[in-house]
Amino acid sequence: MFFPQLQGVDRMVTVFTICFALQLMIAVAITTNVSVMVKADYYSSIAVNLLNGHGFVGEPKGDPILWRAPLYPAFLAMVYGLWGEENASAVMITQVLLAAMTDTLVWWIGSQLYSKTVGLLAAIGFAMYPLSAYYTVRFMPEPLFTLILTGVSATLVWAIHSGRAAHFAIVGVLVALAALIKPVALGFAPFLVLYLLYRGRQEPRRAV
Repeated sequence: MFFPQLQGVDRMVTVFTICFALQLMIAVAITTNVSVMVKADYYSSIAVNLLNGHGFVGEPKGDPILWRAPLYPAFLAMVYGLWGEENASAVMITQVLLAAMTDTLVWWIGSQLYSKTVGLLAAIGFAMYPLSAYYTVRFMPEPLFTLILTGVSATLVWAIHSGRAAHFAIVGVLVALAALIKPVALGFAPFLVLYLLYRGRQEPRRAV
């Protein structure tokens, strides 16, 4: 088993640190060697206008943008408020942190369902996946969306183990948050319902 001398939180912090270092190293390598269009679509423009009080628009006094979900531009606006407007380095580092959190959740899910070794290999595999690192250097919602959607899976595992209705409610809240980043997440909800009904088929009333 990896890290036999570490327990609980210490092991999780170690996994997070390893994955953060891998994600950051690959992200820097991509920005150094590949021509990347960092600012894509309207996300950054919306964030700047949100920060400056102009609303959910692509330009001041423009029409509200209805075809982009609100949570990622709000996230960008928060980063801009802390580190300066359209600060590409701050966005990249923040999104690498999100990606490392996703890796840690992957490790936890793998550890719960299989073993600590499987969890670690899965986390490192995702941390070294170039497309994951590629999105961390762009002003795009994938790092935040992937974190929340992985959180849905992790919370579902937790809720199934505990059997508590409140924990299943948290799964629903996370699905809603994911939908506020990319509405396609709503397509995940029916499959969660079917899976839970299947899991609880011996006690259908409780499952419902």
